Amino acid sequence: MKRDGRIKKLVDPTCLYPLVSIESISPEILKQTVEAMKCDQINATVEVMEYAGYFFILEGNYIVLAANILHKEKIEVEYVERADVSFWNKEECFKEQLTSIGMNALYDFEALGGFRYAEYPDLYKGGN
Repeated sequence: MKRDGRIKKLVDPTCLYPLVSIESISPEILKQTVEAMKCDQINATVEVMEYAGYFFILEGNYIVLAANILHKEKIEVEYVERADVSFWNKEECFKEQLTSIGMNALYDFEALGGFRYAEYPDLYKGGN
């Protein structure tokens, strides 16, 4: 499905990678998001972009974490072109952000969400 030129799809939330560290996640907001998802009251859109074969969360970290906590098999995401996002369209900025949050961001998201990533992009280690 397309909306405003963007494609929407159902995807496995364990395949979506963070662009932020866990410190940016409020436990209270996450708890509220989990409760809202239990009651089917989530109206926000999860926006993701693709880079190097991986999908990164632009908006919707709480929804992705809540979906993992609740063991949801699929959530709806909207694909955003990296070129359409001013900061992230600069490859250096994108790589620097992933390196700065590092592998601990992935481990923290796994621990909080109660899941395991199938693989860990080298981008978080400063690789390509």
